[in-house]
Amino acid sequence: MRFVRFGVIPILMWCILPATILAAPLSATPSRVILRSPIHAMGFQCVMASAKLRYTQHDVFITLHAMHLPSPHVLHKMVYVVWVVNGAHKENIGALKVHNMMAALQAQTMMMKFQDLVVTAESFATIAKPAGRVVLSGMGG
Repeated sequence: MRFVRFGVIPILMWCILPATILAAPLSATPSRVILRSPIHAMGFQCVMASAKLRYTQHDVFITLHAMHLPSPHVLHKMVYVVWVVNGAHKENIGALKVHNMMAALQAQTMMMKFQDLVVTAESFATIAKPAGRVVLSGMGG
């Protein structure tokens, strides 16, 4: 009679609910992250950025938009790189495309849980670990 300990209701729930509902992540609806700049000089005072996160079963799709972002040359770098950060693990998800102080990025990651979304000024877009100055950051999904 070991099954009695687990109860009948949880077992029936697994039989009745469709598998797609049970497999969906808890935050299947899109969420937003507001990114702020820690730099209060060199034209970064008015920088505003937000990211929309859309979760699927195995990926997170990220759409980031920034306004009033100066050229990375202001910081003597070549590109702004976007990172998802989960503790010590940092993943480069792409470089922001900057045009007339507006920037955007559409990317996807398999890192379903992360604490922060960070933008750094870097010398190369393909850098494996952040080495440059943090330009924007926000608490992520």
